[in-house]
Amino acid sequence: MRVALIAIGSTGDTQPMALLGKELMKHGHQAQLFAFSALEPLAIRAGLPFQALPGDAARFIGGIMRPGASPFTYFKRMHESLDGTIEPLLDEIYKAFQGADAVVCTFFGATPYAMAEKTGTVFFQVNFSPIDPTGQYGIPVMRTLPLGHSFNQALYRLAYRMIGAVERRYAHPWCAQKGVVKRPGGSKPDYRIGERRVPVLYAFSEHVVPRAPEWSEAVHEIGFFFEDSHGFAPSAALSSFLDRKPAPIYIGFGSMPSCDEQKTLCALLDALVKTKLRAILAPGWSDMCSAEFPSHIHCEDKFVPHDWLFPKVQAVVHHGGAGTTASGLRAGVPTLIVPHGGDQFFWGERVYSLGCGPKPLPFLKLTGSSLANRLEKLVSNASYRRNAVRMGALLREESGILRAVKMIEQELNDTKLH
Repeated sequence: MRVALIAIGSTGDTQPMALLGKELMKHGHQAQLFAFSALEPLAIRAGLPFQALPGDAARFIGGIMRPGASPFTYFKRMHESLDGTIEPLLDEIYKAFQGADAVVCTFFGATPYAMAEKTGTVFFQVNFSPIDPTGQYGIPVMRTLPLGHSFNQALYRLAYRMIGAVERRYAHPWCAQKGVVKRPGGSKPDYRIGERRVPVLYAFSEHVVPRAPEWSEAVHEIGFFFEDSHGFAPSAALSSFLDRKPAPIYIGFGSMPSCDEQKTLCALLDALVKTKLRAILAPGWSDMCSAEFPSHIHCEDKFVPHDWLFPKVQAVVHHGGAGTTASGLRAGVPTLIVPHGGDQFFWGERVYSLGCGPKPLPFLKLTGSSLANRLEKLVSNASYRRNAVRMGALLREESGILRAVKMIEQELNDTKLH
């Protein structure tokens, strides 16, 4: 079967889709990854054919995930990120539907459902954080506010209305040009295409995000998608740094934008001097490694799989992407999340609620002193380690990727029979 994997987002959206594609190919299927061109190395590493989506990953993610996002700015930033690129982006996504037996796509509103209905392609939606209305959790793309169940449910309804407004402006004119029947927006998702209920694959664990009672039967929590990096060979410098004691902490903010990289670096260095902790810095999309560092800090600008590195450190500090959060928890190490925007605040609150790390430190409040204070708690609180070790054991028993492949194969077989 030909399966198109469409990841509209950052490394955190694209890496797990690449891993899913790799597993699908192991099971005898043809898989192709569609993502922004800057993320092609993820496809190459997974051995997948790649098709670049129009648009700039840094601009798209930078616009949406820039620090300071709120319910009032998030959708305005989405407008800005999509302006001028939406038609060619939709064209390329539509081609993926036309050339595949099945499409697995990250959340992009209702338009992919319309494409699937037009082409007759078997469709799956995959999410890396919960997006179905519930009073149990605040909507992940916006910072959680402790205002209770009714407020959370109202915010979900508002968010879906706003998504509908974005689609009416950008996607509905495209649908009219292509003869694709546009789908009306509503206050909640519609997972039906004709008589078929689209499986929505929640690629995270019920141990970390307990299932909400309001979620429909279409929603399946299948577990996180983890990488298997057996055979990875680290650089000599990294290997030597890890051999020394005590074990370092890891600090990395992935593909998150920073308005002032020098200010961020100064805050990190100040905190590490104050706490006297050894640390591995991962620069992500910054050029942090061009600076000079003291001997207790190692900046690693080469790719290092989290599943290889995290079990070798005593704690992790990162932006709170779903995949990085999962890797830290699976490794059984305490986690401090420094959220920039989007669902990162949600994952920070989940880590804190699970007792696997201190309260998240918003990026806009990051200073040497504030980070040093959190780092002291991160490495000295024994309960964080105990809870993280317990969670790690649970997550290592799960395989979200294998469950996803099984569900995709079952759905394709059922579709053939009908």
